Amino acid sequence: MKKLKAIVHTSLDGYTAYPDGSLNGFTNEPDNLAHVCAITESADTALLGRKTFQLLNDYWPSAAQLPNATADMIRYSGWYNAADKYVLSSTLKKGEAPNAQIIHTDFVASLQSLKQKDGKDILIFGSPSTVQQLISLQLLDGIWIFQHPVLFGDGIPLFKPSTIKHQLQLQQHYIFGNGMIALEYRMGINI
Repeated sequence: MKKLKAIVHTSLDGYTAYPDGSLNGFTNEPDNLAHVCAITESADTALLGRKTFQLLNDYWPSAAQLPNATADMIRYSGWYNAADKYVLSSTLKKGEAPNAQIIHTDFVASLQSLKQKDGKDILIFGSPSTVQQLISLQLLDGIWIFQHPVLFGDGIPLFKPSTIKHQLQLQQHYIFGNGMIALEYRMGINI
């Protein structure tokens, strides 16, 4: 059975983006992408919200051909192109995601079916509203939080208030040279 894991970037105060959706407060080092590439080795499927799909799909399919492409850019571009991609969207139409399958309805059943397939794990990138839904539906098995040393003050939160409490279990952590910390948690028992 596949595991469904999220990879998200947050500010120190818990925001995934500024209120307008911009991400320009995050800074990355080359070893950030190397770390993400190591995580993708355990997965063969990408699950994306519409906005994240459009953001990633505008860049990564051809990133390996850029004149300044690093080895990790080539590696991640190769993984992105080879991965099975599923987009959760009620607004995308057929043809607007030519290299992905669109999940319009029956979100829970579709994800449960994906998790039952043979193969490696499923990674969801960004997509905070989708991650929130996955947590509330108890479909998320783990989460990588890349916490940047910046305070946004306001923005799109990774977690929203909930009456359900979740006990997470830290699996590993990594500290980058710029002060960013990557924390991997396994979703635990609801308490």
